[in-house]
Amino acid sequence: MNISNYNPPVNTHNLSEHRHDQSSMQNTQHSRDIQRPGDGSIFINKQRVELTAMNTSGFVSSFRTSVERRMMHRNKLVIPVRYAERLLKGEIKDIAKSASQDMYEIATKQLNRTSEKYQQIQQKALDHLAGFSEDDITNIYNALLTYQDVYGDNFLMNVASMGYKKLESYLCAQDEKYNDPKEIEDFLHEFNEHYEDNIIMDNLGLQYSRGRLENEISDKAKILDHFLHTAPRLNDIPLLKGAAGLNNSLSTQVDGKLMVNSLLQGKGLHFNGFLSTTSSYEIARRFCSSELGRPIYSIDLMDTSDESEVLRRDILHALESPDGKIENILYSFKATNVAGISMRALKNVIRSEGINKSLDAEDEILLAPGHYLIPEKIVRLQYGVAITGSLAYGRE
Repeated sequence: MNISNYNPPVNTHNLSEHRHDQSSMQNTQHSRDIQRPGDGSIFINKQRVELTAMNTSGFVSSFRTSVERRMMHRNKLVIPVRYAERLLKGEIKDIAKSASQDMYEIATKQLNRTSEKYQQIQQKALDHLAGFSEDDITNIYNALLTYQDVYGDNFLMNVASMGYKKLESYLCAQDEKYNDPKEIEDFLHEFNEHYEDNIIMDNLGLQYSRGRLENEISDKAKILDHFLHTAPRLNDIPLLKGAAGLNNSLSTQVDGKLMVNSLLQGKGLHFNGFLSTTSSYEIARRFCSSELGRPIYSIDLMDTSDESEVLRRDILHALESPDGKIENILYSFKATNVAGISMRALKNVIRSEGINKSLDAEDEILLAPGHYLIPEKIVRLQYGVAITGSLAYGRE
């Protein structure tokens, strides 16, 4: 652990602001009027907020919260260096043990399928589905299958949920280079290879791949979005999500380093696309890129003590190093008023209608686009972080 430089200058380096400033300069230099995916202005619970993309895809963004002002004030505080040294060495308290306890609590908060809360979630899903006709359920089911398909349809469904109707519009918003049709062709080749789609990329194959978002995906994304948006709200439930933080532009991965830096500065997260969650700790871990490793310490973002500030600054310094990266992210959501539905309940209804049994393996709670996270604690792990906080729906 780095035990130096615990009293940074007032203008403490902020990776997210630096990235946004760079992007703004580039946009000015190229006279661009198009915002990057994930950037822009939206309303969360009728309050306008400015978003900054946390990954190339734009599926996750940060926004300012009331906590940020407090963090800016704490950046200026002088922390005794000797105190920081002793805390990080474990001489004052066993910070690794506290972090291990936090991880234990995350792992044991999962919903048991026999619990009353789990049964309530199932019943709410059934009640919602009861309002749809057989044809409607078939369309919803087909939209879900598309969302879960293995050929990148999940990625395209999230693109569509952000309002993009054509792939070219989305890519050009990412980077001006996609004004060149050859760059779009190169993207499609890489995209299909990444998702192991063996379509023959001749002129017909390119035309089909280029038009998938517009011709096959957009309408299904609208159906799924409406279905989830109108679902009964779920309250006081623990939900988990695992993710990789390596910012693969062909996936839903976030830029872990940028995102964690933003959270440490007091920002919240907005999920611009569909949000897949689970009630199982083990399933959530599978969606990380590797093992999480041992717990190191926990930063309580709601706490104003010197201890929390030392640990916050320690991980900020680690992120600024050339080797600083966040490979894995485990979210632990305290969900309040979320808009989503149990996939298992949907499966049971579809099975009773005799349509298909291919959702048997799903135990997922899928949430509509537009949820936001207010972080409360970050557990630093050997190969990533665990983030706990309150999750709510912002499109009411």
